[in-house]
Amino acid sequence: MLETSSHPDSDGRNPYVFDRDGTERWWVGDHPHSDAPASAPPFTDIWLDNGNLCGYATDGYEYRFDPETGELLDTIWRK
Repeated sequence: MLETSSHPDSDGRNPYVFDRDGTERWWVGDHPHSDAPASAPPFTDIWLDNGNLCGYATDGYEYRFDPETGELLDTIWRK
């Protein structure tokens, strides 16, 4: 089981995934639609959907990640 949260040193722009024992598994890293991480739009919601970890950001995109590796699988324009 994975726990998702913002890292204590993060401002919500880069979600981290941890094992239940608190070991960091992976983090989103640089925002897929921003060249400047400090100005990247924050993720406002994170959920599981059909085995994928999804996140919505204020840039209007839904992002789908592999929950085991953090690999970006897809982006969907929602705004």
